[in-house]
Parts: sequence; structure tokens; C-alpha cells
Amino acid sequence: MLSGLLAVNKPIQKTSHDIVAAARKCLKQKKIGHFGTLDPFAEGVLILALGKATKFFDFYLSKRKSYSGIVKFGYATTTYDREGDVDSERTTPDLYSINLKEIISGFIGKQSQLPPMYSAKKVNGKPLYKYAREKKDISRKPAEVEIYSFEYDILDPTELRFTVEVSSGTYIRSIAHDLGVKTGYGAFLESLKRESVGEI
Repeated sequence: MLSGLLAVNKPIQKTSHDIVAAARKCLKQKKIGHFGTLDPFAEGVLILALGKATKFFDFYLSKRKSYSGIVKFGYATTTYDREGDVDSERTTPDLYSINLKEIISGFIGKQSQLPPMYSAKKVNGKPLYKYAREKKDISRKPAEVEIYSFEYDILDPTELRFTVEVSSGTYIRSIAHDLGVKTGYGAFLESLKRESVGEI
């Protein structure tokens, strides 16, 4: 049985489970897991643990992560990303006309973040996305997260390209949604790439 860590560049439209299943088939080994789920529409670094290396789960789960992506302004969605249904009135954004630097500076540091309903976060042993699919909006407890850095470029009046470094457990989709709330335009995550996990 092989033991060790394997860094995979997960492609778009593949689930984290798809990557684990492919690795199990390729390596003919059942004891393989992953550290940190990536949504199907996201791409980037997914760490697989083989054999005895699965014991490092807690260690890598606590590592900082960095991401890049695009936030699209104009309306909010049910999932906080491009795959959700429209969940707000449509607006006509103009990112050049607002003090975006001041708004984003408010995101730096420790803060309480509410997990999205469409997430794998479990409440009473059941993932939130299952409640969401049942049209049940249940009470969620905010978690303390930290955003260490947030760099951005305005691509056009409706789109913002960003790179962030965050603590474990931070939902980038929630950051995008909250940016929409703060600007008053509504927003969602258009694309996402995990650039690193810890030193990997």
C-alpha cells in the first residue's frame, strides 16, 4: 500500500470525489482521501492523502489557503456562485464609481462568516446543501475566519479579479456574496482557482 501526499490540479466540472475515485482506480488502492473540498465549478490544488498519510488530515486542514478568481456584480445567486439561480433584483453596477478600496479593507482580518446554505457544512449531521435542496433555510452558526490579504483589479464595471489568502474554513463564495451586499449591487463568484494549501 502506498503512503504519501499527492497534489492534483483539479479541473473544472470534476468533483473532489471524482478525483479521489480516479486515483483509487489508477493506483489500485482504496485508502485515499482528500484534504479540503473544491466545488465542481472550481479548479486548482487538491491534496490527496494515500495510506498512512490520511493521518495528516487535521494538520493540512488547518493550513492557510490562497485563491484567485472573478467576482461578478449585478445580482446575487442562491448558491453565491455562477451555478445558482438569481436571488435578488438585477442592478447596473459601476465598480469604478465606488470606493472599493475602503470596502475591501473592511474584509481584512478576523471576522464572523456565515456558511452558505449550499455548502457541505453539516448541521445535525446533515450537509447544508441537502436542506437547501429541500427548500429549508435552517439556522446556521457563524464561524470565525481570517482574511490575511485581498488584492484585486477591476476588469470592467461589473467584474473584479482577486487573489486572497485566507484561514481554513473560509468560504470564498461568501466573500463574493458579502461584497455584493456591501456595494449594494449584488454579486456572486464567477470563477475560482485554489492556488495553494500551506506550502503546497
